[in-house]
Amino acid sequence: MSSIQEMFQIHWQNKHVPELTGSSSFKLRSSLGDSERATNHRLYCGDNLQVMIHLLDEYRNQIQMIYLDPPFDSDTDYKMRISLHGVSKHQPIEQVQFADSWSKDAYLQFIYERLIVCRELLREDGTIYVHCDPKRNYLIRCMMDEVFGNEQFINEIVWHYEKWTAKSVVGFQRNHDTILVYGKTNHPKFYAQKHITENLRNKYKKGYLIGGGYGPKGLVVYDPEKPIVKKKIASGKYKVHYAQMEGKPLSDVWNIPIINPMARERTGYPTQKPEELLQRMIQSSTDEDDIILDAFMGCGTALAVAQKEGRRFIGIDSNRRAIQMTTKRLLQCMPEEHSAAFGIYLDDTYNTTDNQQPWIVKCSSSHGMLMIDGQIEQSSLHRMHIHSKKYDWRWFVDAIYIDWHYNGEVFKPSVYDIPGRNALVLGTYPVPEHASDIGICIVDIWGNSIKISHQSS
Repeated sequence: MSSIQEMFQIHWQNKHVPELTGSSSFKLRSSLGDSERATNHRLYCGDNLQVMIHLLDEYRNQIQMIYLDPPFDSDTDYKMRISLHGVSKHQPIEQVQFADSWSKDAYLQFIYERLIVCRELLREDGTIYVHCDPKRNYLIRCMMDEVFGNEQFINEIVWHYEKWTAKSVVGFQRNHDTILVYGKTNHPKFYAQKHITENLRNKYKKGYLIGGGYGPKGLVVYDPEKPIVKKKIASGKYKVHYAQMEGKPLSDVWNIPIINPMARERTGYPTQKPEELLQRMIQSSTDEDDIILDAFMGCGTALAVAQKEGRRFIGIDSNRRAIQMTTKRLLQCMPEEHSAAFGIYLDDTYNTTDNQQPWIVKCSSSHGMLMIDGQIEQSSLHRMHIHSKKYDWRWFVDAIYIDWHYNGEVFKPSVYDIPGRNALVLGTYPVPEHASDIGICIVDIWGNSIKISHQSS
């Protein structure tokens, strides 16, 4: 591949450039919100390399910003706490979302292949942000120099956060991640961000500053309407310099707290990043209506921020739990007048449930009402530490979506029953006139998506 740089290279066993053609066929399976708008915002469930190769036909040189939060090769199984809905005293269980253990060669090839395809997708003025930690960031930096060119390096951002970590025998506490920023060319789109530090906040509150680089007779005025500031100006003792209260240019060290356990944005996904972190990237490198790609989507933080900022987005993840969580998050994170609209794309090999379905769904309708009921398998009850025969099937439901006119191909729900953490789905819904082939999608707490059809009576 002629665009791969020759100067900076690292080598590993079986290193190779991937073929930029693929056989995977991804089709629109669900369209949420306005169908016309939904085509501009997409979630793909599948291997992100195959999805990105698939996207080349339509999006080559079209993506303005790419955010990658890939595996860190941390030798850790990332787990998520699974809780019943509406049962306050129930003890959650832990479910492994993904394992992050690699051989060194396999890890390097995995990252390398995806960087190459990302470069093909980026616009000429596009930017890529790659999130990593101290364990492998030096290797990823070398690969990005090779793929993008070391002259396209823009920044190494240090995301610093406070947290209590286990005591180490030797060394300092590790309280930061790094984010490597590269452009596709030497003219990436960029908008400088301003930040109001605590020091500046105090100055703005005071309204003025004596000196400020102008000597003892210099008066920097932030708020000329404050009485004390007017008095100093009127004294004639100072040479006055007016300044805006807009903050100072943002540096490459970002002090952003990790997400508070009680924060509204917290989803419980084990590798979730703060929205403020993604907001800074998106505001720095994109305009409204630009396309943002997140190839390791997780719980959809980049997409949620992109939606709020009026950007188009494409999210990819192979974990169906991530698809379900992102779907729910996108539907919840905007006010009614700016409702979410996006499509979910799957390939022909995607299976919506485990081989052993954890429960059985029953539907009936009468007197203009659709009634849903469920029966949980005994093994699934035991899995959640429920040993009584009395239970409510809705404890196990994360969301219900209903399409009153399901055509069997593209699911277009108009009912989104997404309860809060301590609430239950309704389970009973009024059927509109002219409803015919009803499609029902039930997402359970384990991340299974169970889709059934029902004929309205």
